Amino acid sequence: ALSAAAFSRGRSFLDFLFLDIPAHNIFNRVSVLALCLLSGMYVARILQQQKKSEKALECSREQAKAADKAQSDVLQELVAETARRKSLMDLSLDGIVVFNGEHRIIEANTRFCEMLGYSEDEILTLRIWDFDDSFTQQEVQEQFGDIQNINTTFETIHRRQDGSTYHAEVSAAGALIEQEPVIITIARDVSERIKTVESISQNEEKFSKLFKSAPVMITLSSLKDGRYIDVNERFLLDSGFTRDEVIGKTSTELAWISDQGRERLIASLQATGSVRMMRLNLRKKDGTPLECMYNGEIIELGGSSYLLSIAQDITRQVDMDEKLQRFNQLLENTDYIVVFKDTGLRYLEVNKSYLQLTGRQTPQELKGKTDAELFRGLATREQIDEYMANDRYALALPKGNALSIEEYFPGEDGSTRT
Repeated sequence: ALSAAAFSRGRSFLDFLFLDIPAHNIFNRVSVLALCLLSGMYVARILQQQKKSEKALECSREQAKAADKAQSDVLQELVAETARRKSLMDLSLDGIVVFNGEHRIIEANTRFCEMLGYSEDEILTLRIWDFDDSFTQQEVQEQFGDIQNINTTFETIHRRQDGSTYHAEVSAAGALIEQEPVIITIARDVSERIKTVESISQNEEKFSKLFKSAPVMITLSSLKDGRYIDVNERFLLDSGFTRDEVIGKTSTELAWISDQGRERLIASLQATGSVRMMRLNLRKKDGTPLECMYNGEIIELGGSSYLLSIAQDITRQVDMDEKLQRFNQLLENTDYIVVFKDTGLRYLEVNKSYLQLTGRQTPQELKGKTDAELFRGLATREQIDEYMANDRYALALPKGNALSIEEYFPGEDGSTRT
């Protein structure tokens, strides 16, 4: 203001101060000068504060820009993390699904949508009881009401959108997301595993029935020491032992097989892993010898080796074979003519004496033929009819009775024998 007054008079500020203000009023001059000095200092302070404010404002702007950039970086990182998380969820071979406190789906991966046959939008409308056939709404609310304490794994039945169902194994755990309770679950389709388990169970049941009721002896024993783990009923019947006497004992302790016989058997098993059609001489509980046709296989169960044995008692068969062999030797060496025919009067077997009688060379020339075929051209029709009529009469005789008659047989050389 003073400078403006001085300027209006064409004078400088100092001239105005010392010339225009009366000299006798020194106090006024000093006051004005002091006022001016104070005002200058105040203006200087104001300018200094203004510069500081401008500098602070510039710093604030830079900080705001840095904060904005940091916020943008965090947002981008969150977007990237969300994308990564969704990618990981969608790459999972298991269904991943999140339920809110009302048991409604709020997030699900692609695999879970595929498992149920819904789109990503459709699946967000479902609650647990809308697709889980094992729980009613009331059961879900009762069993999964305390969300934060949920930590369980269970098997259930899920129903697809088309109405078909599948077995699911579900792992569920409660959690807090943004202070909201949620249930995070992982669901796996275990239908194939269930089918496999059922198939194994059925096979085990079939094997158990076969094992117990088989008409041959079946045993399971330790390969290491020969101790019996299990035996079937046929083994007990043929051997004469009781189950309590057998289980936990070795075959040699029971004297079922000799030490030499077991060593020979184990050597064969270890060489090839199995034994086929081996004849073994065994001994019953009462000491009676038993001849068996044996088959064995080494199997692995629970990391241990076992011997699965199947044996058939052929004692009677061997005895019959020996008797038949002796009988055949007797037939071949007797002077009596012996012929075997079936009920259709076709030849089954003849001895050497019959071949000599008819002039034939081998039994194969006669097998499967009738008298009408063999003697055609050698005997008359009446003779052939008589041969066959005698055979029919013999077939009609009561068991134990015999027919004795004379027959005339023409030979290849034209001779006739009685």
